[in-house]
Amino acid sequence: MTTTVHRASLDRLGRLALPEAVRRELGLEAGCELDLRLEEGELRLRPRLEEAQLASRDGLLVIVAGAGGEVKEVVRRERAARGRRIAGRFEQGR
Repeated sequence: MTTTVHRASLDRLGRLALPEAVRRELGLEAGCELDLRLEEGELRLRPRLEEAQLASRDGLLVIVAGAGGEVKEVVRRERAARGRRIAGRFEQGR
C-alpha cells in the first residue's frame, strides 16, 4: 500500500474538507460516512463500508452496494455458496 500525504484544514466550525484527489481515490461522494479513530496521537479516517448484496437482474447476478461496498468479499462468499450447492447436487446424484 502506498502512503501519500495531503494537507487539509478545519474551517471555523471544525469541518474538514478532504482534497479532491483523496475523495476520488477512495470513491467518496457527498453523504458518505467515515469512521474516525484516534490512535497514538493520530486521527485515522476510514470509509464506512456498507455490506454489498447480490441481486438477480435480467437473469444475471449483479452487485448491489453503496459507496465503498466490499465487492471482493461478496464475490468470494457467493462463489463458496455456489460451490457448496453444486457439491450437494453432485453428492445427491451419486
